[in-house]
Amino acid sequence: MQYSFHDVLILLNPLDSVAVAKRALAPGDVITQLPAALAPLRNIEVSAAIPVAHKLALRDVPESAPVLKYGQTIGFAAQPIHPGQHVHSHNLYLKDYARDYAFGSDVRTLPAFPSDLPAHFEGFARADGRARHPQLPRRRLQRQLLCQRCPLRPRPLSHSRVQT
Repeated sequence: MQYSFHDVLILLNPLDSVAVAKRALAPGDVITQLPAALAPLRNIEVSAAIPVAHKLALRDVPESAPVLKYGQTIGFAAQPIHPGQHVHSHNLYLKDYARDYAFGSDVRTLPAFPSDLPAHFEGFARADGRARHPQLPRRRLQRQLLCQRCPLRPRPLSHSRVQT
């Protein structure tokens, strides 16, 4: 089968030599629409079964060269690895190597939040006045919508069910 890269793989860092499979891939599957970071490759043919959440090689990695995921070394190639191969413990090994612990060296400044857009937080007001996001663990309190545009006037939702 033929798949678009972003439909079946996750590239965590443009420097990575592997991507993580979002779904199982079979030998012969072709990955197209590769990210610009993988140029000049146009597509990758899967050469072995890749289970969900396992790694697929994106680049040629010579024997003993580092394999990168998250932009970091996760191991070294036990044999030459080619694009489309399954990368796992059968072709990776660990060894001691010098590391650069330059914490925060890849930090980049993000653009400021546009001042013309209204800032708001759709959470719930706690009984003591603090706010809570709906995905956090729930305690016994009445559901109320809290918005920074109107923080003094929390509105009840369509029902006033008590959560536990």
